[in-house]
Amino acid sequence: YLSFNKFKGEIPKELANLPLLRYLYLHENRFIGRIPPELGTLQQLRHFYLNNNYLTGGIPAQLANLTNLEILHLSYNKMPGYHTIWTCSYSPLDFLDKFVSRTKVEYLDHNQFTGRIPDAFYKHTFLKEMYIEGNAFRPGVNPIGVHNVLEVSDT
Repeated sequence: YLSFNKFKGEIPKELANLPLLRYLYLHENRFIGRIPPELGTLQQLRHFYLNNNYLTGGIPAQLANLTNLEILHLSYNKMPGYHTIWTCSYSPLDFLDKFVSRTKVEYLDHNQFTGRIPDAFYKHTFLKEMYIEGNAFRPGVNPIGVHNVLEVSDT
């Protein structure tokens, strides 16, 4: 646990040198910049908390390689709009197809994401909770898909 330490600067890419790391809690610091793509090599990672920092840039494609990831928490950062959220060679839907198919909880709220919520969020049964409030997503949510996958709540 490295949370609540007021760490500044970029997230050290050297964390990728800890291949057995299962839980990485870096929330409530003052990290800036992008998520290092090298962290996509942490094959054992289950929980990845980066919320409440000042991160910018998209979600690196390499995070799709985190095959054991259950929780991704990116809330309250400065993530950009949808057109740049996915900094990868995959299309956004291909990335989501690989990534969302394994995660159980996604915290993407209170960033600067825009655009339509991709349909890939609605077709995977592993995803049980998704927090997207505080962004600028436009209408176009597939309500039937939401009810099939997620428990819808207004809280």
